[in-house]
Amino acid sequence: MRRFAAALILSLAAAALTSCGGSGSSALPERTSSPVRSQPTVEAPTNEATTAVPRPTLSVRASGPVVGTTTAPPPAVPTTAPSPAASESSDDVPWGWIIAAIVIVIAVIGIVVLAQQRRRRGRVQTWLASTAAAADRAQLARTLLPAPGQPITDIANWQAVRVQIEQAASDLDAAAATAPTSDRARAVQDTAGAIRNVAFALESERLLSASTPPPTAAQLGEADAVVREARATADASLATLERLVHPQPGSPGPTRS
Repeated sequence: MRRFAAALILSLAAAALTSCGGSGSSALPERTSSPVRSQPTVEAPTNEATTAVPRPTLSVRASGPVVGTTTAPPPAVPTTAPSPAASESSDDVPWGWIIAAIVIVIAVIGIVVLAQQRRRRGRVQTWLASTAAAADRAQLARTLLPAPGQPITDIANWQAVRVQIEQAASDLDAAAATAPTSDRARAVQDTAGAIRNVAFALESERLLSASTPPPTAAQLGEADAVVREARATADASLATLERLVHPQPGSPGPTRS
């Protein structure tokens, strides 16, 4: 029985295979060659929400108009009220020390000025003392001159008087060189020159009188006029020098220049 069943199954299977082979050759279409088409490449979508990073907008300066830039408003500058520390710092300035330093500087300057004035007064007093001595010698030499119109007969005495006059004039020249002011120097120089001129005029008159041939009356008169003028100039200069070195109380002092 088993063998019969197995044979039946085999025969049915062979029949099925035969029918499938005949119908398959006529039903399937012929394969023709066709161009191979490339399939489009599909990229996998990316998650933009997770990969995109926002970037700040940059403004670029150019010589032309700026297009597509945004100008950010300037930041607000906070106003700061003056702190108590700033007001306290102004109070920390040592005004007391500054004022004290200014007072000390002014005092030092005043002391220096007073010292200079005192030193100057000392030099003036020293000069007046030395010049007064020279003026007194000049006055003494002036008194030794022969009287107007009196001829010089004692030649030795006359030569001694001339030496004294020259010595007095030299002392006055030295005093003029150290005079503290120009007006004092000029007064002393004028006196020295005046007493020299008197001695020179008297010596000229003496030589003229002793000359040969004897001088004319006109020549003698002209020489006498020169002597008189020299005497007057010397007397005026000596009087000015006397007032300068021996000022009277209440008399105006010499002008400074």
